[in-house]
Amino acid sequence: MFAIDGQAGRLQQDQPIEVLPCNQSAVNLFLGCRSQWSQWSTGLIYEGVKTVIDMYYGDLEQRQRAELFKRLQVMEFAVLKQ
Repeated sequence: MFAIDGQAGRLQQDQPIEVLPCNQSAVNLFLGCRSQWSQWSTGLIYEGVKTVIDMYYGDLEQRQRAELFKRLQVMEFAVLKQ
């Protein structure tokens, strides 16, 4: 598990963080894409993200997959701002 360190604004391991049920799939996707970060820290490699979405969320309708991707991008941008 991860939690946000209020002073440093960084994620700290082994501290619980509350996730709203409506965001659980997006958080799971974010964690599932942890190996898909660009080596230049410019963001996620979207081809790899698509593979993860296809593997774990392939049964969702396109509209639901697009919403899941948007939520993932919110988390990606938050990480890049730090």
